[in-house]
Amino acid sequence: GVSAKTGRLSPGLRVSGSTVGSARIKLTVLDPLGTPKIDGTADLANVRSGSLVIDKATLAASNAQGGTALKLTATSLGASVDATATLSAQGNASVLNLSALTIVKDGATATLAKPATITIGGGTTRIDGLVLNANGGSVAIAGTAGNALNLTVELHTLPLSLAAVAAPEFDASGTVSGKLTITITGSAAAPGGQY
Repeated sequence: GVSAKTGRLSPGLRVSGSTVGSARIKLTVLDPLGTPKIDGTADLANVRSGSLVIDKATLAASNAQGGTALKLTATSLGASVDATATLSAQGNASVLNLSALTIVKDGATATLAKPATITIGGGTTRIDGLVLNANGGSVAIAGTAGNALNLTVELHTLPLSLAAVAAPEFDASGTVSGKLTITITGSAAAPGGQY
């Protein structure tokens, strides 16, 4: 196996315009070129990359049947995020089976309605069955994203404060009433679509 020694990154580490305020990482990686199994923890603080801001994040990883069990706790842009998943390999792809997700921001709470799968491979990310229930409403996301986009997003009575978790520049309050279906197509460089 390959082991990463316990380490801390220098405060204010900058790489290609991204910064990491601090990091403490203690991970062991077994079979990194086959079916990676990861065991250990990573603690990050004050991470900035473009519009992504992570105030604090803790990731715990442990060996699981056929892959790695993951537990993430984070705060970002005034939201708290808790997630549980299993990461495994399927051919040349990485498969994240998301079993629990809770996002809380400005009194709105979104929770995973049912297990969802995110598959990453060949330059494409496929999202299957991702449905979040939020304060009586929901958001469902399905499709693929990569060089080409083919995503469907359905919003139903959704608190708008939760949108700022994915798009920080979108600072809105209130609720989307009714049902809104957005289809995103085209390339990642020039997305288009209809709603």
